[in-house]
Amino acid sequence: MIFDDIYANRFLVTQLFPDDIVICVENGAAMWENLEETVPDIILMDVNLPDEDGFELTKQLKASEQYRHVPIVFLTVHSTKHDVMKAADAGGDGYITKPFQEEVLVKRVNKVLIDKRLRELRNES
Repeated sequence: MIFDDIYANRFLVTQLFPDDIVICVENGAAMWENLEETVPDIILMDVNLPDEDGFELTKQLKASEQYRHVPIVFLTVHSTKHDVMKAADAGGDGYITKPFQEEVLVKRVNKVLIDKRLRELRNES
């Protein structure tokens, strides 16, 4: 799932992962509605959103028993140390600044998903 209010960013992510189902949402209501239908493998979260704050949404998701295991990678124009620390404090699993290098985004998403799967395997044994 990508949560970004800019259409071009959502479109680009769908192009980077053509073999995967990418759910694109542009506001908090759409995010929660889609989460009721399916729990994504990963969420790419913008910080500045028209009706929500990405840091606060992440805190809400991480506080939820149902969604706390979903990795969240911030995808944002903010690049200060303060913002990166705020993302970590909110429970973020990664941080990529815009404009982003496509290869970096793909590698980060794949790494986060591999780490998630390894955690799941450890918990199963």
